[in-house]
Amino acid sequence: MYNKECLAKRLKQLRTGYGLSMQELSDLTTLAIPIGGAAIGHWESLKRIPTISSAQSIADLFAVSLDWLAGRIDTPYQEELLEALEEAQIREIQKGQDLPESYTQVPVRQVTYSQDVRANLVFLWNCRRYEKAHPESTLLGLAEKDWNAIQRQLLEQRIPVWYLEKPIWSPARSGKKKRFWKP
Repeated sequence: MYNKECLAKRLKQLRTGYGLSMQELSDLTTLAIPIGGAAIGHWESLKRIPTISSAQSIADLFAVSLDWLAGRIDTPYQEELLEALEEAQIREIQKGQDLPESYTQVPVRQVTYSQDVRANLVFLWNCRRYEKAHPESTLLGLAEKDWNAIQRQLLEQRIPVWYLEKPIWSPARSGKKKRFWKP
């Protein structure tokens, strides 16, 4: 059963857990279905209900299931969904760099990396896709070497940068904002 209070709470939890403003999340949604910052605010404050396509766009961005986002289940990650989102990203990423075999082979990936780490990688790659599509963007403000360092850190240490409770790393970025990564 749909639970709008749960959706509002979980949406805000995802957004703030990654240190994103409503506008920054809105900017990232342009990768799929553009959603305005005001709409996100209305959903979080229970003033409106998102369409299924909008909620799915948000869920895919963060690599969580739509059922979890809508409050229908308590488990945020579903293996089949993670695999589909990862495979789409891996094809694009491997054009420009090598990923470890432990990540590119599905059975090894499932054993080697937690679903938390894998969801974080999907989100990180979505952010990277956004920045490549919008070179003028200062949304995340990371140089290529920083992207590679964060990805390497996640893949080597196998430690998720964000759990559903709180971010592990939150260093200030440019003295303005706390972020989920540590370049």
